[in-house]
Amino acid sequence: MFFLVELLSPICDQSKSGIEGDPRLPYYSEVSRFTNSSKLHSGSGVTCSHTWAKAHSGDFVHFDGVLLHDGILGGTRGALHRRWDVKNPTYSKIIASSFSLTRFLELKKEQKLCFNGEAPKL
Repeated sequence: MFFLVELLSPICDQSKSGIEGDPRLPYYSEVSRFTNSSKLHSGSGVTCSHTWAKAHSGDFVHFDGVLLHDGILGGTRGALHRRWDVKNPTYSKIIASSFSLTRFLELKKEQKLCFNGEAPKL
């Protein structure tokens, strides 16, 4: 399954893949770069109440894996948090062990596919 993910959405920068003329564009490395840049530029996540744990490419691979695995299990119709609830019949040990619900929600909220830090404010 991981091989298919790597074919569709490369994890590393393709200029470093070693494949000459590789036409694929990097995805996960760019998403992690844009997300971290956005958090740094906005100044959020550095206050005394909450700190931002730097997102890595692997975090977003796990994030997409949770969504994919939830779909394979039949989906939760918008109640994905049930996959982390041990008392719920839709609990998934695989999803719960990949990372915490808190980190999943944090990545969901902060995931950026581009950097709009220098975009003019309207």
